[in-house]
Amino acid sequence: MRVVFVDNLLIPSGDLSSFDAQPHLGLISLSAIVRQNGHEPLIVDPKYLVKSKAMRLDGSLYKNMAQYIRDLQPDVVGFTSLGCSFIFTLKVAHYLKAQLPKLPIILGGPHATILGEQILSRFPQFDLVVRHEGEAVISQVIDGLGAGSFDGLPGVVWRKNEDVVSNKGAPSVVELDSLPSPAYDLCPVVNAGVRRLRVEAGRGCPFNCTFCSTAEFFGRQYRLKSPAVLVSELRRLKDTYDISCFSLTHDLFTVNRKKVMSFCEAVSDLDVKWGCSARIDCVDADLLKEMATAGCDMIYYGIETGADVVQRTSKKRLDLHLLMPTLAESIRLGISPTASFIIGFPEEEDEGQNATIDLIGECILCFGDDVTVQLHMLTPEPGTELYRLMGGDVRRDWFQTDFNAVLLEDDDESIVSHNPDIFCTYYYYPSVGSRERAKAAVQVVFLLGQLGSGVARMALGRFDGRLSKLVEEFVLWGSDRLDWNSVSETDLIEFIRCRFGERDVLLSAFRLNSVGITMLRKRREQVFLSEVPLQSPVALPEGVALLRACHNPVKVAEALASACVPKESYGELSDWLVRTKERDGVQVDVFAVNPTWATILASLQSSISFSEFSCLFRDAGMGTTVLEGMFTLRELGLLEFDSLLASRALSGNAGA
Repeated sequence: MRVVFVDNLLIPSGDLSSFDAQPHLGLISLSAIVRQNGHEPLIVDPKYLVKSKAMRLDGSLYKNMAQYIRDLQPDVVGFTSLGCSFIFTLKVAHYLKAQLPKLPIILGGPHATILGEQILSRFPQFDLVVRHEGEAVISQVIDGLGAGSFDGLPGVVWRKNEDVVSNKGAPSVVELDSLPSPAYDLCPVVNAGVRRLRVEAGRGCPFNCTFCSTAEFFGRQYRLKSPAVLVSELRRLKDTYDISCFSLTHDLFTVNRKKVMSFCEAVSDLDVKWGCSARIDCVDADLLKEMATAGCDMIYYGIETGADVVQRTSKKRLDLHLLMPTLAESIRLGISPTASFIIGFPEEEDEGQNATIDLIGECILCFGDDVTVQLHMLTPEPGTELYRLMGGDVRRDWFQTDFNAVLLEDDDESIVSHNPDIFCTYYYYPSVGSRERAKAAVQVVFLLGQLGSGVARMALGRFDGRLSKLVEEFVLWGSDRLDWNSVSETDLIEFIRCRFGERDVLLSAFRLNSVGITMLRKRREQVFLSEVPLQSPVALPEGVALLRACHNPVKVAEALASACVPKESYGELSDWLVRTKERDGVQVDVFAVNPTWATILASLQSSISFSEFSCLFRDAGMGTTVLEGMFTLRELGLLEFDSLLASRALSGNAGA
């Protein structure tokens, strides 16, 4: 049988560079089992199809994806899905079932594990749900499709006549080493440009945080693949794809110190770099040293909250005094740490919010670019202790997070609204703390991360080193100006302008980095766009922008690099052309322009024809001067145009 597995797709808002076409670890494991049992597996990765422009990221996506799957002529289709991407899975399966009503469609993954009965009861496009770790039963499921009976098969939810039946049991793979090598060959690893490849290191979490559903899916039995098997997999992937950087996927890689030390010893001669996730109370200086020596260069620490009381009530139970020393030691050893936080817990008062926000600010001030900080909004997760207690109280206010997909079709909103238990990631728990301030904090931390630690540290210096004070003043300033569901860099820059004045160097710092980051972001996004707009006949090229009313950008950049404001003058406010290049980092060139040229160049930031261009400047009596200046800027790579047509345009001989 031809078995087509379909990855999930979280459709992001804003920056499309979040599309990372990594192989889905569950699907490549299932595919290896299916292949071992004589079937033909295929994997469809929607992320790659959008990235490669084979699919448009618009209202046609669901139908086109269903047609793409149909064209593969499957005998059975298996979808996996997270809660945050379930609208994509639901709609694609709907259109696929409409085209091929007799095609068996199976659903698996964390969301289906917890909500299998509800999903089958409400959505007829799915025929069967496989709960928990599907490798243990997938072959029996496929073999049973002909008879249509799955009695006694553990963890399967299915329709028996008109009833939805949920078989008891939670299938799991106790010995991960017994699994065949994952089928990476079914994924576009090379074509997708994957540079740091994910590899499953283990499963299971022994902790019981109230907000997390990992233990519900994988169970509390902590499992790691043996060093021999894991290192063999890394070697195979390195040889096959010429990749030397890996992310070892396990929520808590370092829980078993002895096993981690054994892995470090086994991998040390392979000459690879690898990253992992850990708790700050499950590492120490000696372990980090061994990990760094063995190639560990990245580590993700889930801190969640800076409030001791929320650490207790959420059952995370971290000793926050360990955070700064652990980050410092990681950095000293050459391991780049990420510190991830969550805001919006139901019991979190304003004081608790401030504790989390200020701890993030402390990380930025102490470590700058050496640490990556993240702040996420808590979203309801089915199957968690917190959802069992408060799932009936969830509310919705349209705030877009990292954990809910953009809605593409007209009826998506109705589906989400009528099924809050299934689409709970679009909702939130009511909290004793300010929801507006929590939303503002999430967006401020993200925007400061985009603008760079230099800008963030300079800004924190103006608010007594307290990020919560910056957020508080921003909220007060924006209370009658902003929609807290969507805050932009422009909003934050306008706040800085109003707070400190037009001539303050902090405003120039924000403007300079905003221009640079925006240009680089647009350049990276080009590969993800389904259509690239036509270049205007006369235009600033990619990577070039006009920066208005800014202090000397070179001196501002020097101040940002030192995270302080030196005594020397920054010069008068002026207009500048800024050009960014990505070569072993980011190179920024700046060119001073006079007011006349600033006016000219401002018009070229939007589409303009040669005729419009010639009329604009011929009427101003600047034809010859403009033409000479245009050729100069063209030679510097700051302007794009056709020399002959531009000459004709300025002399009045060009057509429309």
